[in-house]
Amino acid sequence: RALHLLTRKQWYQRRVRGQFLVTSEVFTSCVMKKMKLCCLFLLALLTPGWAGARYYMYATTWDRTHAGTDSEIYIKIHGMKGTTSWYELDLSGVDDFTRGDTDYYSFYRSEDVGDIMCATMHTGGSDALLVYKLQIRSTTSGWKTIYNKKGQWLSRDSDEGITEDKWCLNDCALTLPIQPSSWRLARTDFDLSSAKIEALSPTV
Repeated sequence: RALHLLTRKQWYQRRVRGQFLVTSEVFTSCVMKKMKLCCLFLLALLTPGWAGARYYMYATTWDRTHAGTDSEIYIKIHGMKGTTSWYELDLSGVDDFTRGDTDYYSFYRSEDVGDIMCATMHTGGSDALLVYKLQIRSTTSGWKTIYNKKGQWLSRDSDEGITEDKWCLNDCALTLPIQPSSWRLARTDFDLSSAKIEALSPTV
């Protein structure tokens, strides 16, 4: 009977206001699980990778002879806050980067570059590629259309193109991200304490 009472004490449930009250052992277990989830959530918030972003991109291959490729193609995106790590553009089960086609990619990077300004394309093979344009946005930046303005071919074969090239919204962004050695700020002070206005001569 003592064993029976002990079992009832541990597992007995009674109905109060239409809800079941669970035993203290079950309640403690639930609390510990919730605490563990809270700890994991806080750890994720404190992890630098949590501050990343998801990127969405349409890549259009030029509609020209031999413009498509079967080589490995990589991209990194530049913005006002920095640069992403390399990402391989490869669609499973799809022959991407074919002549005249537009391919859609969605990928996560641990780097949030902010407002998107440029993209660098890199090829891992000698089968030349000619990209026409890239349309990119992220969870923190709107859609940006970046053109291959020079019509630069990408190939590890120097007779066909270059291994990697950087394309931007405008040429002013080619130096992004800004490095300490990239820009030099100068300041000039003028002493206007003794300046005087002799006469005003407005003209219409």
